[in-house]
Amino acid sequence: MEKSPFHVEIEHGTCSCNVCHARNYISSVPADFDRQVDRMWRVQGGSPTIALCDDCLRRLQHMCSNALRPPIGDPDDPECTPWIPMTTGTRFTAVLETDPDAAPERYEVWGIDMTMGLIVLVGLDRNELHPVRSDWFITRKITLDVNPFE
Repeated sequence: MEKSPFHVEIEHGTCSCNVCHARNYISSVPADFDRQVDRMWRVQGGSPTIALCDDCLRRLQHMCSNALRPPIGDPDDPECTPWIPMTTGTRFTAVLETDPDAAPERYEVWGIDMTMGLIVLVGLDRNELHPVRSDWFITRKITLDVNPFE
């Protein structure tokens, strides 16, 4: 079996995020520009290695997912089915199409339960977990957040 040149693992040593400077240790010299986090990740691709906090790792995942996703087709084409990325961290607004008085609700994809065939969403407006099946998306108008990290 060939060893992968890519590794992502929890960093157990003392370090700072290479992007936002968050640190996983208590400093004797407080700084105004960084924050303390509980967990840091070591991300290695070949020789280069970087340390990332959870937020920056999520941003990297989002950027890679966007770079690799297929283009969304022409919305005027009746054969076109828009592609919605279902990766962890994807944020969107959903409105129930059958109820004209329904208020839009914001969600974030939290994960996928492969054993039950469920997509687990976090309702950002009420901070609740919502396990849903894929047909949940068919009855709603979905609008993706353009870039939830900026």
